[in-house]
Amino acid sequence: MPITKVFEGKIDYIQILDKDGKVDKTLDPNLPNDLLEKIYRMMVLARTWDKKCLALQRTGRMYTYAPLEGQEATIIGSVLALGKEDWIFPT
Repeated sequence: MPITKVFEGKIDYIQILDKDGKVDKTLDPNLPNDLLEKIYRMMVLARTWDKKCLALQRTGRMYTYAPLEGQEATIIGSVLALGKEDWIFPT
């Protein structure tokens, strides 16, 4: 079977915060403080829920569970970007 190249190119990414936590002002979405606080609270709640579910799974009181630690921002941000007409199928 011959070798077939399936991808050749580059992948770009955007980084709003640098390694020291400083914001690139040109990319700052300027979200209101009340929304930022809501997002933060939801991320903390998600992490708390995750720890509880993981403890239940590891003690045999819950079936398979895929942890989300470290991915809270992706999950919360994705959900907050949904509109009323959007559908979501979590895994």
